[in-house]
Amino acid sequence: MRLPRPRLNLRTLLILVAVAAVPIALIAPKFRNPLPKVAIEGSPTFACGKRPPNTFQRHTWMIGNEGRAPLILIVGETSRGCGLNLWEGENRAVAPGGKAEIQLTWPSPGGEALPFSAFATIGTNDPETPKIRLQVDGITSPRDGFAPLGDPAPGRVGR
Repeated sequence: MRLPRPRLNLRTLLILVAVAAVPIALIAPKFRNPLPKVAIEGSPTFACGKRPPNTFQRHTWMIGNEGRAPLILIVGETSRGCGLNLWEGENRAVAPGGKAEIQLTWPSPGGEALPFSAFATIGTNDPETPKIRLQVDGITSPRDGFAPLGDPAPGRVGR
């Protein structure tokens, strides 16, 4: 005995097309419009500890692109006296899978031991991270209390 063959009517056909189109509609934008994705190695805030007054200090960050389109980095605002040693010009493109080295230079204020902060902002074309804020926090330490790494502590004589 043969079973009757199901008939495909217009309504059933439209339902099948609609069900098949939903996953395609959800996935297609990712392939149609590849986007960049910011990836900062480490924390965007650096605690630099004690620094001598009236000097310039530096810290370097690595910013990567984990997306599928070039990441554009745009120099933004900086706090007073700070500089970004990023690149020549104002914009830089980071290829997918690539990285850019970003260096912030800041002045340590003079005078008594005081906390300080310095920052720089970088604009991006990543819709999820349109702005990156790199910040440095530290304390100005009078020269007689400052001992750079490798030097004997104040009051001690090295051999």
